[in-house]
Amino acid sequence: MDPQEDLVYVIDFILNRANPEALEAVRMALERRGGGQPSRFTGPMGGTGMTSDHGNVMDIQSIAKKYADELQASIDIDIPGMSRRLVRNMIKTHEPTIPEEHLDALVDHFVPDPNRPSPSAESNIPRDVLVTMVRQFVDYSVGRMKDRELKELKSASPDWVEKYWNAFPDHVRKLVSDLIRGNMGEKEFWQKIN
Repeated sequence: MDPQEDLVYVIDFILNRANPEALEAVRMALERRGGGQPSRFTGPMGGTGMTSDHGNVMDIQSIAKKYADELQASIDIDIPGMSRRLVRNMIKTHEPTIPEEHLDALVDHFVPDPNRPSPSAESNIPRDVLVTMVRQFVDYSVGRMKDRELKELKSASPDWVEKYWNAFPDHVRKLVSDLIRGNMGEKEFWQKIN
C-alpha cells in the first residue's frame, strides 16, 4: 500500500468507522507524535481539527471556508467591471455613434461604481442623453415603445424604469407625470423638456 492509500484508509476509518475509544486513541497518537503539544491537530490543511466528546474530529466548516477563500482568490472575478463592460457594449451596439462622454454617463447610470459616491439627480447626465431617456420612459409609459428597444433596455438593466425615474431631476419627473396623466399635451411637454 502506498502512503496516499494509507492516508485515505486512515481518514475513512476516522470519519466512518471509529468508535469514541478509537478516536481517543487517534487523538493520543497525534499528541504523542506532536511531542505533547495541545490536542488540536494541525495538518496539511492548517488548523482543521476540534475537540468533541468523541475525541479529535475534523472541523469541516473551517476546511470549507479555507478552500472557498482560496477558490475565490484564484478566480478573482470582477463582477462590477464585467457588468460595466457588458452595458457599454450593448449601448455601443444599439447606438454606435454615441459620444464617449455620453456613453460613460449611461454606463455610470446603469451600473454605478460602488466605490464612488452617487451623483445627485441634477448632475452629470448630458442633455441629449436625458432627452433620450425621457423619450424612452414616455414611450414605455404610454405603450408605444418598440419590442426590440424594450428588450434591449430590460437586458441592460431589468429595473431600468426605476433607474430612469430616479435619475430624472424633479422638474422632469413632474412634467412626465403631467404628460402621462393627461394634464399636458405632448407638444407643450417637449417644449418644456427641450
